[in-house]
Amino acid sequence: MNEKLNLDAVDPTLPSASQHGQDHYVNRIVQVIGTYNKFFVDIGAGNGYGCSNTVFFRKTYRWKCVMFDKRYRNHAIGLYQRLLTVENTVSSFEEFHVPEKFDFLSIDIDGNDYWILKEVLSAYSPRIIQLEMNPNFEPHESLALKYDPNCPGRDTEKGFGASPLAFKKLGDRHGYTVVCRPKGSHDLILVKTDLLCEEDRNIPFESIYPCKTPIHSGKLSDYEWVEV
Repeated sequence: MNEKLNLDAVDPTLPSASQHGQDHYVNRIVQVIGTYNKFFVDIGAGNGYGCSNTVFFRKTYRWKCVMFDKRYRNHAIGLYQRLLTVENTVSSFEEFHVPEKFDFLSIDIDGNDYWILKEVLSAYSPRIIQLEMNPNFEPHESLALKYDPNCPGRDTEKGFGASPLAFKKLGDRHGYTVVCRPKGSHDLILVKTDLLCEEDRNIPFESIYPCKTPIHSGKLSDYEWVEV
């Protein structure tokens, strides 16, 4: 049985390539649960360097990877310019030879995050998932932005992604446990439940997300949400 993650002891203020030190949390998890094939997928990778949740693993540990972004491309580092949709996610993974099981999936696209994650989990099994949730929702709300294949992403408005509970429930259905919300971030990190010790499997969700923390302009009611 694996040891306890002890993510409360992680110091996100240490030097980091990610926006809020999230890579320190993922690195701690990797140290505890180990790796499968040292492979990650980053959806919404930006340029692959700035504010990156994955560059640490690519540069420090030399992990193999596939990265997607709607604006940037750099084939030398495995970054491909593509807007992933429900219709093309699995075929894109197949095109770039993503293994069925891999170590780390990062998603931050400010739009269809829930639907893309759902599509990935229909065919793939990452050990660790990091995603941006929408913290404008109450803990009991399970809602996702209505799917739109042409969604451009709205990183300065409230109409993006899905509520924390929506992501938790999706993870539950595929055998994942939400283990933390990195300090200062709007991210959740999920880990395959069978890789966790008993204590980490039973972290109360309300201790991770006790209340909403409103961000950005506009109103939730300005957008169309679906219950999931």
